[in-house]
Amino acid sequence: MNWPDKNFNSNSMKSNIEYFIDSFGNPCTRVGEIMKVISPEDTEIINEFLREKEDDFPEMYARLLQIYFGKRNYKFLMFRRAIRCNWPLMDKVPDRTDEGNYNCESFYCPLRGECPDENVICNPKLSTEFTKRELEIIKLIAENKSDAEIADDLYISVFTVKSHRQSIQKKADCKNKQGIAEYARKKNLL
Repeated sequence: MNWPDKNFNSNSMKSNIEYFIDSFGNPCTRVGEIMKVISPEDTEIINEFLREKEDDFPEMYARLLQIYFGKRNYKFLMFRRAIRCNWPLMDKVPDRTDEGNYNCESFYCPLRGECPDENVICNPKLSTEFTKRELEIIKLIAENKSDAEIADDLYISVFTVKSHRQSIQKKADCKNKQGIAEYARKKNLL
């Protein structure tokens, strides 16, 4: 199998993403036809992944941090465990869609029913509360700023803004930026 590293970074992760564990136990990603084994050196991809999980699955993120913080390459270990427990299979269903939705996989796990982290790390609960960063982005969206302007104002990537916006849209049940602004005014978030 060919694993091209060329031009694969967190910006590649804007579209449907398939996560999986290869036959050697390594975490991998596939975006379109590009596949990559993720190593501890892939900090941009790992950090982007963990930022999303901290916002969308805060209980899972907190537990992973509790287990691995202080260990060498702890962020990589957190990334690998999240993939192993939620998206270990390579299949035709994207694990993260363009819209920012997650599809956790159902698979055999010998610890099912007795693992203390069941329904915390695996099958995590999606957060329905806005994070501090999402509230900042909501305010800037209400000011009619573009994703690029928001990214510049908050010193984050446009992809991170898009990920937060998708999360906001899910939580607020809105379809676009205008809906987010209306929701924010209605709920006095500004």
